[in-house]
Amino acid sequence: MKVTEKVGKNNSYVVVLEDYYGSGYSSAFYEAIKNKVAPQKIKKVDVEVSLGSSEYEIFFTKDTIEVKVEIDDFGPVAFILKENVSQGKEKVYEWATNAGDEVAKLQ
Repeated sequence: MKVTEKVGKNNSYVVVLEDYYGSGYSSAFYEAIKNKVAPQKIKKVDVEVSLGSSEYEIFFTKDTIEVKVEIDDFGPVAFILKENVSQGKEKVYEWATNAGDEVAKLQ
């Protein structure tokens, strides 16, 4: 699985899972996060769902770390740490790769 780390909007930390491209992965990632990461809170939001394109966001909190996952038809799945802190970076990277590994098993 190809993983890329980058700086996003407002200096956020982003982990991009390059192998998962498109909105068709939204349910699989929701289940993978729920089961493998086991967050205290998790919520999936349908940002836009249409014939032309779909966009979903998954918000979850674990160990006081807040993460947003963006899944759409225009790019790969991205895990975004709201506050760019070193402890959070390590955790988000771990959670993203664990969720990606779980989605691969489900395919």
